[in-house]
Amino acid sequence: MKRAYLVAGLAFGDEGKGSIVDYLCRVTDAKLIVRYNGGPQCAHNVVTPEGLHHTFAQFGSGTLIPDVKTYLSRYMLVNPFALVLEALCLQNKGIVDALDRLYISKDAVIVTPYHKFLNRLKESSVTKNGSCGMGVGEARADELNGITLRMRDITNSPYLLNLVLDVIKSETIIKAKQLKLGNPSNYWWNQILDLDPVVLAKNYSELPKFQMVEEDWLEDYKGDMVFEGAQGMLLDETHGFAPHNTWTDITFNNAFNLLEFKSEWKPIKIGVIRTYFTRHGNGPFPTEIDYYISDGHNPENEWQGKFRCGHFDAVLGRYALKHIGGVDCLALTHTDLFPPMAQFSYVNSYHVEINNLDISTAIISQVKPNVEHVNDCKVISELLNTPIGIVSNGPTWKDKVADVPFEKKRGMK
Repeated sequence: MKRAYLVAGLAFGDEGKGSIVDYLCRVTDAKLIVRYNGGPQCAHNVVTPEGLHHTFAQFGSGTLIPDVKTYLSRYMLVNPFALVLEALCLQNKGIVDALDRLYISKDAVIVTPYHKFLNRLKESSVTKNGSCGMGVGEARADELNGITLRMRDITNSPYLLNLVLDVIKSETIIKAKQLKLGNPSNYWWNQILDLDPVVLAKNYSELPKFQMVEEDWLEDYKGDMVFEGAQGMLLDETHGFAPHNTWTDITFNNAFNLLEFKSEWKPIKIGVIRTYFTRHGNGPFPTEIDYYISDGHNPENEWQGKFRCGHFDAVLGRYALKHIGGVDCLALTHTDLFPPMAQFSYVNSYHVEINNLDISTAIISQVKPNVEHVNDCKVISELLNTPIGIVSNGPTWKDKVADVPFEKKRGMK
């Protein structure tokens, strides 16, 4: 029976999903990565034992492996310009055929510069929500309102492209004015006004000829697959804590929709979680501590702001597992980066009585955690009532130890 490894984050993102995807592609028969949510805001770090490092945004996190392909499904929001830049970055690192191994659904929604500019206009003008500033939420909002540019559309003539982009620009201006953000002194407002749809349409038409496929293309794939999720369940569009959440379904729903035709495939659900919690940017964080635990790959940045750290939160971990529908096993990451204290610290309860299945933003913004300590972080398995399938003791695939079902089926790379 073929296998589909479904990888999702169980916290606020930055759990180490890219590293786990790379590992799975190296120790199983999986040669295809399917992106089933998210967009160009992803930052999945992969480091090889030889020291090669890449932060994957749109390409699958196994792209450093020569025979691994990426499929951007219809649930992925795509920035084609950023995709080309990422391919060039990979080329400079010796991965010269990344685009040749990339397949994109013709129905994937495009994040345009107008979406990115509006996103940054909002973040620079009102209270920051912790957005990545890439425009994914704006593109998703337009999709829900029926105003969408899809990958298949960039094969149209520049004239037809211009018609769609002109509508998107007009809607962007209307939204900004409704929010009273049309400030002539704001750089991003002027970027919206100055970008000519005619010029943008021409730029799209001059992009490389991507390998765009119909959605049934996946039906013909015969091997094992890794489904690479983006962000984390505590940021989910439905179950996350608004307004500091995403416009993306973080659950396995999209992955299972894509697997509907593959009844012979065995899905293996893997929830990735750190030994300590993190959050990049604003939003409630009950177990936050006042010092920073560096993993070397998540610095403070202009749009998300500070990278924050906290005690392991079993309350929110159970909440995430409940709403993702449970997982077959955990991938426990960053076990080599314990907080600077003698013992592993965790929170199994708060100072108020809470129903784990109905946690509100207000509650997790105000509660005080009960911090406990033990000598072994593997207590996480007991706290979350879920077995640990992979333990990551460092950044590379060689730093990971796994039990079945991740037996080594082919030569390590």
